[in-house]
Amino acid sequence: NQFRDLLNENPIATLNGITYVTGNIFLKKGQTLIVNGALVTDGSLGIGNGFSFDTAPAVLTINNVSTSTPSGLLSKKNITIGGFNSQVNVNGLVYAGGTFAIKDGITQNVDSNFSGAIVAQDIEIVISWQPTDIELNQAYINAALGEPIFSQIIFINHWEEEY
Repeated sequence: NQFRDLLNENPIATLNGITYVTGNIFLKKGQTLIVNGALVTDGSLGIGNGFSFDTAPAVLTINNVSTSTPSGLLSKKNITIGGFNSQVNVNGLVYAGGTFAIKDGITQNVDSNFSGAIVAQDIEIVISWQPTDIELNQAYINAALGEPIFSQIIFINHWEEEY
């Protein structure tokens, strides 16, 4: 509740370092959150979800201030971007213990860019209009997780493209 109140009282907020939130985080349209470091929650994270008359997008920017300092967006449960108007730029590791979803459709406008890596149990990216850039940056991953001892194997169960 304190984090929700912080966003409601300060529609444009900047946080430095690692910020840990107990519970869910919902960034609504008209709110801007800049994190110079990492935003971590033991709940779910929703950005730009839910209808609002506000014309300004929900904006989340995660900056990496140093390659030796962790940065990113980490959730024990789900991360959902979209629904309505949102802008997300993450320089760091994106981790969702459940589902990571970007949903952009005819009535939505989702602008998203990721530099680092996206790790999740399920990844669902449904994009109709705006491009999404995802760039691997090993330095951001190493800063968040440490140096890997061996490489993990990734299995893709289903891949589908529609035109």
